[in-house]
Amino acid sequence: MANQVKVEGLYYHVPFCDSICSYCDFAKMFYNEQIADEYLDALAYERSQYEIDTNCVRTIYIGGGTPSSLNIKQLTKLFDIIKASDYPNLEEFTIEVNPESVTKDKIELFVSNKINRVSLGVQTFNEELLHSINRKHTLKEIEEVLTLLNSYNLDVSIDLMYGLEKQRIEDIKNDLSYLEKYHIKHLSAYSLILEEGTVLYNENYIKDESNDEVLEAYLHDQLKQLGYVHYEVSNYAKEYHYSKHNLLYWTSKPYLGLGLGASSYIDNVRFTNTRSITNYNKHHFNREYEYLDTLQKQLIDDIVVQFRNFLGIDLDYFKIKYSIDFKRLFESVIIDNNSYLYIKDNKLYFTKKGQDYLNDVILFFIEYLEEE
Repeated sequence: MANQVKVEGLYYHVPFCDSICSYCDFAKMFYNEQIADEYLDALAYERSQYEIDTNCVRTIYIGGGTPSSLNIKQLTKLFDIIKASDYPNLEEFTIEVNPESVTKDKIELFVSNKINRVSLGVQTFNEELLHSINRKHTLKEIEEVLTLLNSYNLDVSIDLMYGLEKQRIEDIKNDLSYLEKYHIKHLSAYSLILEEGTVLYNENYIKDESNDEVLEAYLHDQLKQLGYVHYEVSNYAKEYHYSKHNLLYWTSKPYLGLGLGASSYIDNVRFTNTRSITNYNKHHFNREYEYLDTLQKQLIDDIVVQFRNFLGIDLDYFKIKYSIDFKRLFESVIIDNNSYLYIKDNKLYFTKKGQDYLNDVILFFIEYLEEE
């Protein structure tokens, strides 16, 4: 019997890549046509295990890996599994792509299957820096793909990275010069993180933290001047072009993740699929579960998740869910940390200092709860 779920977002993971970036620790592997075919069969099987209330779904996101590494036949099968036309209230349908693996034929397939938003893995427009992190695309390919995406009137988001070796302010300035040229209303900007098990980590790569801070400050200041709102830890948007799917995560809305290593949040339970492609393709999903089975666990989870949202955290949410007055419960924490945060119109906001030291702010609230 299928599991009946009511979720606002669906996430589909495609773990295949044409090359492995030296900094990436996501659930991924080199593209292999046969294994990819087997994977799509397993994905179809996993999807069949759920009876989804189609009226509730507002967003669908295909992430990776690199979804555009799939061939046309496989992408067609993926869209047949998803069946976007089944969701009458779908507002946003996103797919992640890389410049070197997306083509005009693939983009036309996206559009015909209701994709309206594309997240492009640029990282930087500097080819020397791209080579240093084992990215395979060229500046020419980036420009050609952005021109194509614009011609189909797709909402485009790009990923940028800072904190790379030998990266300077002039490189960030050059990267940002492409935003207006290609009408990019959304970008995700990530500092290079040396995750255990990645190529850079194993090579004992050493980051210049002071340069990292300089680049981040410059990036933030320039984006603000260009009219972009810093609405989440790593995300910026212009003219209200926020990622609706990611906002579901940061406002504690329920979502279902399907595929290798995919995570879900339903009815105060978080669960994550296996990261073993061998097990997954045999339909052994080996999910790990975290049960938020006390009000304290749920409240801590909400704080950790929702404090990433810089658009204002609705305090009525806590009153409705927990029957608590957030301002009264955390009065001493709020007063003691008024340089980090403030409340306006019953919403909690962070100052620039609060955004910069967000992990510390989160800990202040969690430690207060645990001491109570």
